[in-house]
Amino acid sequence: MLLRIAILSCALVVMPAVLHPDLTAAADHANPAAGSHGDLHIRFTSLRPQTPQCLRRGQEFIDALRESLEKYKDYKAAEAAGYSGYYTQSDLPMYHFASKWRAFKELVRFDPAQPTALLYKKTAGGYELIGAMFYAPGRYSEDKLDERVPLCLARWHRQVNVCIPPNGAEDSSDPRFGSDGTIATEAQCKQAGGSWNPEIHGWMTEVYPFESDPKKIWGYRPG
Repeated sequence: MLLRIAILSCALVVMPAVLHPDLTAAADHANPAAGSHGDLHIRFTSLRPQTPQCLRRGQEFIDALRESLEKYKDYKAAEAAGYSGYYTQSDLPMYHFASKWRAFKELVRFDPAQPTALLYKKTAGGYELIGAMFYAPGRYSEDKLDERVPLCLARWHRQVNVCIPPNGAEDSSDPRFGSDGTIATEAQCKQAGGSWNPEIHGWMTEVYPFESDPKKIWGYRPG
């Protein structure tokens, strides 16, 4: 029981860091081969063969997600349901409205109708819902991730090779540090006096169920 409480308490601390603006700003690059510093810090799962069973699972997942998201097209309904916007005062291409309680539950169960975070883009009158993000513990294997969201369609990702600055604040103005920093090796991090993290936080995947093109439904920040 104490271990469970400790894990859940940790999730409270991790969620804001998972939604760190460095990671959100990486949406500008749209794909992991774009050549940004952020590309040095993202690890993706491998795509698996598209079997009929896997494609059927994917369609069932999208159907359940679309239905559950209808009520959240009004961002105020999302806020009333416990989703809170992060970095909404910043000028970003996409905004995460995350639920800490749902993040807790992701540690022990998975429900496609209960995403960890809702993804919005800002409009003149508020926000437009464009997708959802799901979280999974970093200890999960690719087989475990596939049980949640089929890897023949989706690619989970996590932050890797992250150097935290000496002050311990992941949100750093120094361009060398963080999940979009120029430092990408342990030796560089040690020389800069930082704290090296080969892997940090958990796994995440984004799904855009209102898109018509499957590549954009399952794509990493399709833009």
